[in-house]
Amino acid sequence: MSIDRPDMVPPVHARLFEMLNRHRAEYRMISHSPGATTEEASRFRGHDPAAAAKSIILCVRKTRKESRYVLAVVPGDRRVDFRRVRSLFSAIDVSFAPLPVAERLAGSPSGTFMPFVFSPELDIVVDAGLAHHDEIFFNVGLADRSISMKASAYLSLSAPRIAEIAAD
Repeated sequence: MSIDRPDMVPPVHARLFEMLNRHRAEYRMISHSPGATTEEASRFRGHDPAAAAKSIILCVRKTRKESRYVLAVVPGDRRVDFRRVRSLFSAIDVSFAPLPVAERLAGSPSGTFMPFVFSPELDIVVDAGLAHHDEIFFNVGLADRSISMKASAYLSLSAPRIAEIAAD
């Protein structure tokens, strides 16, 4: 799918590019071979996996009856530490969100989630380690398209909660 024509993109992509353009964010589009993993996509994009913004949607249960979905963004060479997320949200349990729910909330297929939130049902928390990179890389909801941008610009635009949520 070409993303050159705004009228031809899925709504989540249109929202992303509208937001980037409205804020005059500097970014670089990267076309590449589809990668099955963050490491593979990073190799195709030509950067260290640690500079990738890996996005995972979690279900955070505060009580037996109250839960919330959270987009957890960690460096590409790390994984989400469920114990840290549980502590951060004072939750009783944290798990991966069911795939259909995660894809609906992200607006794209699993493995291509963007590190931005466009759903009021979703909170965002970014691992503090991403802020240590000058430039970060992330999917735009397609397996063969990514964006590179300054980490500081990403953090300003996404306005996340920042915490230590990654594990090795």
